Amino acid sequence: MQSKNAKRRNIVIRIIKIDEFLRFFNMVKEFSVNKFKKLYQKGKELVKFFSDTKKILILSRFTLVDTLSFSEIQRELDVSSSQLSYDLKKMTDLGFLEKIHREERENKRFSFYKITLLGRKVIEQIFFFPKG
Repeated sequence: MQSKNAKRRNIVIRIIKIDEFLRFFNMVKEFSVNKFKKLYQKGKELVKFFSDTKKILILSRFTLVDTLSFSEIQRELDVSSSQLSYDLKKMTDLGFLEKIHREERENKRFSFYKITLLGRKVIEQIFFFPKG
């Protein structure tokens, strides 16, 4: 036979478990289908990105420098401006690069791309660079 304290303890434990379940249920409910679709889409984009060696090659240009101009990247890789523009936009959308506009010479705007912390981490993982 259980003592009164043991019965109370069991009741408290059950209440805590029910409370934990309800909190978990509310969290799951808030994680809507729409959020799942966005997460799934982001995952698909990342897989597609990492399977494209051309995009990895573009990102690898940032191993020694933090910032490159659009024309520098295009010249080094010999790709069309439309394709490079598309690839750089994808990398910017994924958070690997940041686009910077600078005005130089005769008020012309030039696009530069700077690697983000996330982009740097990706490069380190792909090419196994030591941190430093």
